[in-house]
Amino acid sequence: MRAELQPAMIAVAACAHSLDALYAELAELVEPETPAKRKRRRGRWAEIADVLALSVNADVDEWRSRLQKLFQTLRNPAVHPDAKNEPPVRHPVLPTNVPPAYAIYCVESVRESVDLLLEILTTCVETPRSGIEAWAADSRPVVAQLNGLRAPYET
Repeated sequence: MRAELQPAMIAVAACAHSLDALYAELAELVEPETPAKRKRRRGRWAEIADVLALSVNADVDEWRSRLQKLFQTLRNPAVHPDAKNEPPVRHPVLPTNVPPAYAIYCVESVRESVDLLLEILTTCVETPRSGIEAWAADSRPVVAQLNGLRAPYET
């Protein structure tokens, strides 16, 4: 489990940071930046969902809870940890109780994070709205390559 913890934290944070970077690119294309837009009101996950709603011809509401979990439950504690003792929790796969970090940062959370990232990227390049078509065309080969790298690990 210890060998799984740090790589899982890195992978989860990388997925969140990738979505943050996607937000920055798409926000420039779909809405002008204003001082009010720069001020975070509900968290980065909500801002990302809002920009995705302006960027793709797809219902992004299903992503909102997954983005919230990625940022609030997975990324934020990894990047901004609290130094407090917490009681053990049940591991999602193993038949044992473990410190909360070992239950949170595991292969399953990495799989969920990577799946969300690839699903969003794929939707962005396959169903772009007006304003991001050129970005989508330029990004399509990279997203296809990422999906190809993921394919052997899908279950």
